[in-house]
Amino acid sequence: MSGAAGAPGVPMAALPNTPQPSEVVTPGRNKGRPRIGVWLTILVLCAVVAGTVGVFAYQKYSSNPQPGSSSFTSVQGPSGTSSVEQAASIIQHAQTSSGIDANYNPVNAGKKFAVGQKIYISFDIQSKTKPGYIEVKWYSGKHMKDADTFAHDPANSSGYFSTYYDAPAQGTAELYWCTRANCSDAQLAQVLTFTVASYQSNS
Repeated sequence: MSGAAGAPGVPMAALPNTPQPSEVVTPGRNKGRPRIGVWLTILVLCAVVAGTVGVFAYQKYSSNPQPGSSSFTSVQGPSGTSSVEQAASIIQHAQTSSGIDANYNPVNAGKKFAVGQKIYISFDIQSKTKPGYIEVKWYSGKHMKDADTFAHDPANSSGYFSTYYDAPAQGTAELYWCTRANCSDAQLAQVLTFTVASYQSNS
């Protein structure tokens, strides 16, 4: 009797149990599952850093305006004319006072005056070597009571006007910059308001 079953009486050797490959799992890690906690922490840190940088940049820009930016705000005088930035950059730091010193600096600066008291307006001039003319218009309410003009020499950096009121009034002065002697091209630079009372108030 022939066959492949083996010789009679000889037991067939059993094949050893071969262990199947098993998946190796690293303790503490789940294969195929994203590490949500780690990514969430990274996202929170990025948001905090971005917010901090944004606040710093805003504060820096606010305290140090970039070149070309301007804080100029146009104002309107009793004539109905609005101030112009170019003129305001030439005639600066205008103040009313009851006197001036030898350098045209204000003495006893204020906004309350008495009838018959001399009122001064002093100011700085930054014309950047350009000649021109400076004009003032004095108002009592909406009514213009007086006007005056002087020629500006670029060598001078300050100037003044003066007047007085013979009756109580809510006074206003408009200062203009001109390049023509007749001020036909006048640009309003500054508007100053003050009160003229029948007596001088200390308040």
